[in-house]
Parts: sequence; structure tokens; C-alpha cells
Amino acid sequence: MNDDTRRILITIIMFLTVIFLITNRGHTATGLVGLDGIEDVEVNPPDPMTSYSYKDSSDWTTWNKIWFGSAIALYGVGDTVTTVDALNGEGCHEANPLFGEDPSTGVLILGKVVAFGAAWWVTEYLFKDDPNQQGARNTVYGIMSIIGGAVTINNASLNCN
Repeated sequence: MNDDTRRILITIIMFLTVIFLITNRGHTATGLVGLDGIEDVEVNPPDPMTSYSYKDSSDWTTWNKIWFGSAIALYGVGDTVTTVDALNGEGCHEANPLFGEDPSTGVLILGKVVAFGAAWWVTEYLFKDDPNQQGARNTVYGIMSIIGGAVTINNASLNCN
């Protein structure tokens, strides 16, 4: 990968990280906010009808769709394509011990399907009827996007020829 491509990819990851922080604004997937130095404080959640939007929490917001699409592009496609490309070169091996040193493309795709299935289960079933479901989607898919982008940059920068 040339330096211009690397700079562009790093800029995209930085941009996604900033957007991730802005879209979550202190909310976490569990609905808990860190309280440094404060113990035994009971926090009552806000009224579900006014805390996030006028929509039902099961509706997908624009940000939910953006983060999901980014996760598909960076974690699903980008990571898989750059991993396969690196494994086709000489001297590179898969770093994830769950897949072994030289996994097939099918095994890599199956791993992504399992990861997205787990993410879907967390956001759509574990947070079903939870007023923070939209925030959970932003958190889960945002993290997948950022990790996928970082791994894609790493894989693309490997010199396996």
C-alpha cells in the first residue's frame, strides 16, 4: 500500500472514531455511564419516550444504518479482502488463533457471519424493548467499524510478496 492510500485510510478511521464518540455522547450499550469516584449512587433512567427520539426504540435511526454499513464495509469486506490478499503472499499468516495460520476464504467469511450474527443477537434480541436499543446499535456497530478499519489498514500495510 502506498503512503497516500495509508493516509486516506487512517483519516477515515479517525473520522469514524470522532463520529462514533459524537453519536454515542456518553451512552453505552449497557446504559451505564462511568462515575469516577462516586459509589453507591442510584441513577434513574430517563423516560424512554423522551430520552432518545420520538421514534420507537426498535426503529433503526440514520446513525444505526450508517454504523451498520460501515461495519459491513470495514469489518466484513475490508478485513476479509486484505486478509486473503496478505495470505496469498509469501511470509504472512493469520494472527487470529481461532482461524489457524492459513485459513481458507470460507473460514474467514464464516467467522464474519458468526461475528455479525452475535452483534445482531445482542442489538436486536438482548436489547429488545430496551429504550437504549438504538444506542446499543451505534455502540456495537461503531466498535466493529473502528476495529475493522484498523485491521484493514494493518493488513493492507503488510509486505507479503
